Amino acid sequence: EAGAPCALPGASRDPWVWLNARVHAQEHRHVEGDEARELLPWLWAACRASPKNIEALETSAYVLSRMNNRPVEALELLENGIRKNPESASLEFARGGLLLHTLHDAARAEKAFAEARRKCRPAAGPDGEDDRLLLIRTLFYLGYLAHQRGDRPAAEACLRDAEAVNPKHVVVQNLRNVLQAQ
Repeated sequence: EAGAPCALPGASRDPWVWLNARVHAQEHRHVEGDEARELLPWLWAACRASPKNIEALETSAYVLSRMNNRPVEALELLENGIRKNPESASLEFARGGLLLHTLHDAARAEKAFAEARRKCRPAAGPDGEDDRLLLIRTLFYLGYLAHQRGDRPAAEACLRDAEAVNPKHVVVQNLRNVLQAQ
């Protein structure tokens, strides 16, 4: 049929199949300014088309916040993603990082990191490696924030929990250093 996106005989008429067949990974390069703004419609489409795509939500929030200086919109995107993915420790962690580093709201950041910790349940063996790293990073921030507000016992508990996951990891060592630098 004329004008159909899939002109090959027997090809699917599903526009997503057509699009996926034509989108290929490109060489990695950094974008800035107008190029970063041009990414937003694509990222928005990825989030709308696949609301369970955690990576698309995290990437979109990063581009909104860091590359387009729109952190409040990035926070709204992450919070919407959390509503649609209520068990995502990764989205909670991203929300905590945005609240702490960009919006400078330590109290709300600590709540987000506490939620990330609650939700993070690493699988045993190699399948759980990414989640173990997320747990260690989460414990670092919880320990750091507890230390900042003067709650030494809570900070030390975070260090013990992180050491139980991987005592030699650099993030665990960084938390040790924070607690020793009194």
